Parts: sequence; C-alpha cells; structure tokens
Amino acid sequence: MRYGCFAPLALVGGAVWAVRAWITTMDPTYWSPTSMLDYTAVALGSAGLITLALCIWRLRVVRRFAVSRGGAAAAFGLGAAGIANLVEDGLGFKSLGFVYVGAILVGTFALIPLGVGLARAKARLFAAAVLLTFAGLILTSTWYGNLILAGTWVSAGLLHLAGAFPLARDDTPADQPKTV
Repeated sequence: MRYGCFAPLALVGGAVWAVRAWITTMDPTYWSPTSMLDYTAVALGSAGLITLALCIWRLRVVRRFAVSRGGAAAAFGLGAAGIANLVEDGLGFKSLGFVYVGAILVGTFALIPLGVGLARAKARLFAAAVLLTFAGLILTSTWYGNLILAGTWVSAGLLHLAGAFPLARDDTPADQPKTV
C-alpha cells in the first residue's frame, strides 16, 4: 500500500461506518438476512471491517514489538472477520460463524496492545484512533458504536490529508529494518 492510500481508505471506511450507523437505526437482521436492508447492513459491516484492516495495517509505522505484532494481529483478525461475515451472512454459509467470531475477537482485542504501543511511542493520534476503534467495535451492534467508528476514521483520513497524521513514506514492514 502506497503512502497516499491511507487517507482515501480511512475516508471511505468512515463513510461506510456512517451509512451503517444510519442503517442500524432501522434494526436490520444481520444473522439471518432476508430483506435488501439486511443484506446491505451485512455488506457494509464486512466492507467496514476490511477497510479497517487495511488502515490498521498501515498504522504499523512505529518500530515497536507491540505495534508490529498487535497491528498485524488486528489487521489479520479484522480482515478475516470481514470476509467471513460476508460469506457467512451474505452468502448463507452458516458454518463460517465460528471463523467470524474468532477473527473478530482477535482483531478487536489485538487493538489494545497496538494502541498502548502507539501511545508509549508518543504517537498519540494513532493511539487515540486505535483505542476509539476498539470502543466502536465493542459497541458495533448499536448506531453510536458505528458512529464512533465513522468519526474516528473520517477524522484520521482528514488529519492525514492535512499532514497532522503522517505515516512513513515507504512500504517497509514494521518488523524489518529500513534500508537507506
């Protein structure tokens, strides 16, 4: 992922969560969708998780163990949860429910060491975004949980565009040394 991809991903992800917040007020049935509203809610939830995974992966810019490993676990868990949710609820493969539950638990709780590692590395804006994401995911079945996610990632995207949320300009993974 190139340097310029974070802001568009964060803004799109925030917009997805904002629409999902609005849809959540209409009480869709996620676990057994039958209407267009239900399927839209499932698709938006999956898209939101996948964009979150991509954004979290890009936040692994601080060279610390908790950030590198926590970020990788969170990104993998959230991405796997997004895909499993889409296949499970969207396509009707109910046997993937266990994959979704395991992946969302890993992805959500891996945000804690990631956020703490970022805060200890003095990357407080990153840490705030990650820890607000944790809160939003815990409350994701409510409209205000989705609104927390929307506000967090739209803000992160806008701050990145303004230069207040800078990321490394290369694609070196966080656990490998940079070469000059």
